[in-house]
Amino acid sequence: MTKKILYLPWIDLTKIAIDPAEMIVIAPPTAASCIEVPLPSLKSSQLQQALPFLLEENLIDDVETLHFATGKFQQEGTAVAIVSKKMMREWLAALKNINVFPSAIIPAPLALSYEENHWHIALTEHHAIVRMGKYSGFSCDKNNLNLLLELKINEDRSAPEKIILENYSDDKNFQLKTNRPVEINEHAPEQFIQDLTKWNQENPVINLLQGEYGVKKDFKKSWQIPSYLALGAIAILFLGNVLGSLILYFQAAQIEHQIKIIYKKNFPESTVMISPRDRMQAKLNSIAAGQDLFLSSLTLIGKSFTETPKIQLQNLQFHHQQFSIELSADSFNTLDHFVQSMKTKGLAVKQQSAAMIDNQVKANLLIEAGKTE
Repeated sequence: MTKKILYLPWIDLTKIAIDPAEMIVIAPPTAASCIEVPLPSLKSSQLQQALPFLLEENLIDDVETLHFATGKFQQEGTAVAIVSKKMMREWLAALKNINVFPSAIIPAPLALSYEENHWHIALTEHHAIVRMGKYSGFSCDKNNLNLLLELKINEDRSAPEKIILENYSDDKNFQLKTNRPVEINEHAPEQFIQDLTKWNQENPVINLLQGEYGVKKDFKKSWQIPSYLALGAIAILFLGNVLGSLILYFQAAQIEHQIKIIYKKNFPESTVMISPRDRMQAKLNSIAAGQDLFLSSLTLIGKSFTETPKIQLQNLQFHHQQFSIELSADSFNTLDHFVQSMKTKGLAVKQQSAAMIDNQVKANLLIEAGKTE
C-alpha cells in the first residue's frame, strides 16, 4: 500500500486536520545534512557511540545537541544523516498534535530521485534540494544554488556526468551555471508532492526515526500478545535472579565503557585510567582559563580589520577554540593583505573558500584561538 507523503515546509500543522494514518514525512530543506563517512561496517549501537566523537571536529554545533541516523553500509563507507535533536522533538510534537504518527522522517535531499553518476535537483519557490549520491546531498536557498553547486563539484572526486534539474518554482527562466551537461524539466508546483511519493518508493533513504526517536513496534495480531506474555512469565519464573544479575552486569560494563571512551578522547596519551574525575575537573578548569585566549585572539583580529578598511565583516562565530569568519572584500589583493596582517600578528589562519560574486570577493576563514603560525 502506498503511504501518504507529508512535506513539512508546505504545511501549517496547526491549521489542518488529518485522519489518523501512518505517513512518511519529508524534513524541511536545510534542516538535515547527509554525508558518507569512511567507516567499516559496525553494529548500530557501536555506530551511535562512535559517530559523535568521529565527526565532532567537522561540526559547528555541539554533538550533544545533534541526532545521528545511519543508513545501510556501502563499500565507500557508512551513510549518516545529522539533524538537531530540538528539531526532531518539535516535529514529532507538532505531528502528534494533528494525530499523525509517521513511520519515517526522511531528509529532503534523500527524498529525490537517485541515479548513479547523476545529480538530481528539485527547485521550489525558495529552496533548492540536491541529491549527489545514494546517501549524500544538501539543500540551500535558491539564490545560492549555483555557488554551492560549483563548490561541491570541485570538492567531489566523482563529479556528476549529468545534472537533472526538476523546476517546480514559478521562475521558469532559472539557469544552472556549470560546465556539466544539464537537463531541465519544468513542472507545476503542485506536482512536487506527487513526485516525492513516487521517488520515495523507488530510491534508498535514511529514516531519521532511529535510536531514542525510533518507531515503537505495534503487534497487530492479537495472538502474539498473550504468547509473548506467557513466554515472559516462564522466563521470569526460572531465570529471574540470573536475568537481574546480567542486567546489572551489562549496565555496569556499558557505563565503564562510556567512561573509557570519554577519558580516551580527552586524554589520548594515557594508556590507563588514573583518577578520571580529578583529571576531568582539572581539564574543565583549563577550559575556563581558555576564555583569555578568546579575548586576546579577538583583539588581534579586530586590529587587522582596522588596518584593512576595504574588508567588510559579514559573520563571525566561535566554536571549539576556532573563529569562523565570513567577509567580503573589493579584491583578492585586499583579502590577501588582510590574511597576511593576521599572520604577522601570530594568528593561525586557514582560508576555506574565496570567490568573486557581484564584483565582491566573498571568503570564509578559520582562525584557531591562541594558536600561532
